[in-house]
Amino acid sequence: MSSRTAAGLFPPTPKYTFKDIPSLQGKVAIVTGANTGIGKVTARELLKNGAKVYIACRNEEKAEKAINELKQVTGKDDVQ
Repeated sequence: MSSRTAAGLFPPTPKYTFKDIPSLQGKVAIVTGANTGIGKVTARELLKNGAKVYIACRNEEKAEKAINELKQVTGKDDVQ
């Protein structure tokens, strides 16, 4: 039996959250794999904070769907 405790199995609480992202007004970002998962979350948070975001995906149909969803969720049109 291991001497590890349950507390040692879980990562600590993050010190940096989405709320800590500064204004990205005037910045441009390219996010790969932004039609799903962490790429989509990254694109969303960059948009929310004022960046112009270009998403790169392998599938054009999925990219268009992601762009429409990101525009709807964030209320921003700065995503292509």
